[in-house]
Amino acid sequence: MRTLRIIALLLLFASPAVAASAATAPGPPADPAFDETLAAASRAIERHGITDSAMVEIQGALARLAAQPALADRAALYARHATAGANAAVLASRGAEGLTLYLSRFQPGHATAVHDHESWGVLHVLEGRDHYIHWAVDHDAADSSRAEVRQILGTFLTPGSSIYWFPPPHDIHTQEAVDGTVWELVLTGRNFLSPSVLARRHAYDPKTGGVSPITTR
Repeated sequence: MRTLRIIALLLLFASPAVAASAATAPGPPADPAFDETLAAASRAIERHGITDSAMVEIQGALARLAAQPALADRAALYARHATAGANAAVLASRGAEGLTLYLSRFQPGHATAVHDHESWGVLHVLEGRDHYIHWAVDHDAADSSRAEVRQILGTFLTPGSSIYWFPPPHDIHTQEAVDGTVWELVLTGRNFLSPSVLARRHAYDPKTGGVSPITTR
């Protein structure tokens, strides 16, 4: 597995209403493999804290999960767990402020905005080619609605690739599917689709320097 150690974070947009529905609506029972992946991540954080060592262990846990039969039919799995209006399906979660595992999907022609997630995270590409760009944001101390946004690194992620990122302010990126649908496993320290976390997230406009709350896809 190719490991790209870059500081960035994955975006998934959803409206507060959608996030609230996702947080409260009952869903199918979680596969034991999903719960074990969260348990492995918890053990890694307990042993190492939020460090490179922990992130590498979590990358290994996602790679093992990627080989499980539960991930074979991604479209069906996504359909069972996803909520309308979001491009991520929560597979297992320990609550809004707890470890959360997602199956994410990106369609070609729909690049994400520059965005944050209010959490560290790890992703593992299952299928497709993802144009992934890490950004740095310098906030305007006098105006919270303004920031300077700079591209730091761009790369293409392919199946088996894995990256991780640390907590804010190192959690800002964009993603775009290239040539076909991209499927990824994502594990974060918080449920970034929950209403309480979503309310703290932002999108950034590199051209205008504008900062806005994430309220829509």
